[in-house]
Amino acid sequence: MTPIGPEMIIVGGGARSPFWRQVFADVFDCTIVKTGIDQQAAALGAAALAFVGMGLWQDFLPIRVLHVAEGRNEPAPEARAVYRAALAAYRIAAEQQRELSGALVTLREAAT
Repeated sequence: MTPIGPEMIIVGGGARSPFWRQVFADVFDCTIVKTGIDQQAAALGAAALAFVGMGLWQDFLPIRVLHVAEGRNEPAPEARAVYRAALAAYRIAAEQQRELSGALVTLREAAT
């Protein structure tokens, strides 16, 4: 799995959980940064979109000032092998499900 970038900002209610922040860091293989923006994340994003859309802001840089890092979770190197194996197993199961679904459709069509 290729890291999506050096770090990802996580906000909202789920960001309060150290457990979930670590899971995200391990799965995405990047540093997770928790900021002070929690339940207000959606409203803040909507306001930023409106400000840019109305031309009051040229870009989204003003919102970065509000994202003050409160914590960081680094990916655990020992978790990489576990998540890679889980992803491989998921892909195999998904492909088998796709093949089974196709076979069932073929059987139904033959029966009618």
